[in-house]
Amino acid sequence: MSEQVPHQYIMPKLPPYTGTSDPEAHLKAFRAQILISGGSDAIKCKVFVGTLAHGALKWFGGIQKGTITSFPVFTRLFIERFAANRAKPPRITYLFDIRQGSNEPLREYINRFCDASTSISNSDEEILVDAFLKGLRANSFSDSLVRNLAISLAEIRVRASIHIEADDVMRHKRRQERRSEGDAKTKAPRKRYDDADKARQPDWRYAPYIAQTSIINRTGRSSGNFRPQLQLKSTKIDVLKDVDVNVHLRFPEPTTRTLGRDQKTWCEFHQAWGHDTERCFTLTEQLLRLKDKGYLDKHL
Repeated sequence: MSEQVPHQYIMPKLPPYTGTSDPEAHLKAFRAQILISGGSDAIKCKVFVGTLAHGALKWFGGIQKGTITSFPVFTRLFIERFAANRAKPPRITYLFDIRQGSNEPLREYINRFCDASTSISNSDEEILVDAFLKGLRANSFSDSLVRNLAISLAEIRVRASIHIEADDVMRHKRRQERRSEGDAKTKAPRKRYDDADKARQPDWRYAPYIAQTSIINRTGRSSGNFRPQLQLKSTKIDVLKDVDVNVHLRFPEPTTRTLGRDQKTWCEFHQAWGHDTERCFTLTEQLLRLKDKGYLDKHL
């Protein structure tokens, strides 16, 4: 154990082990980093001592000289000493308590379920599939799994990846088609509306465009230009692409009118020219309501 640690040796960067947490988790993290640095048993022992602190370092200081003859011996003594702090491995029944959230995308649910399943040893694939299906919300993907049952979690991951990719492609295609239709209508001659058209009631599913630029305060005076403020880490176009958000939006009725002064800017929400999506008053107002209900948490 007299071998010196080389000056250019890459030391593992780990939180110090104080003797109060899972020793196996600390040892696993150490071994993962030591694979990069390498070294003999003597070097591994010396470097491992450098990751101990407080109660764990005090324990090491009390070990009788000559007891540690190799790194495997050192790790065995380490695990035995702090075995009481081992984390209890979760039972497979825990997986049946995992549920997909009402606003949780399929991709996030699969990742969360797979992360939990990796901590369970000797798990049966049939039980994993049953647990996954139990927690999955009713949708087109769950319907496909029921009609054509998967035999393993790996198969579910592959099929989910295909399903998510297909959903993304079709969503993008529908938006492109709507935009193309909007361009064609903009170029078409404007229709002259008669009295019957004016009397027609709008579809309840659509929200009318409100070109609001100012509000009146309690004194009856105009408060100037007013726009609702919404701070997002995503662009509003990205928020519109989120199926978990746009399902709660009231999309405007398609129109051939130019909704604003700038005829060169396009609004993805209204599918019309005249103003920018990021500055769309109606969209911002609806998103503020969804924010209050917690639907925009991942975009904040």
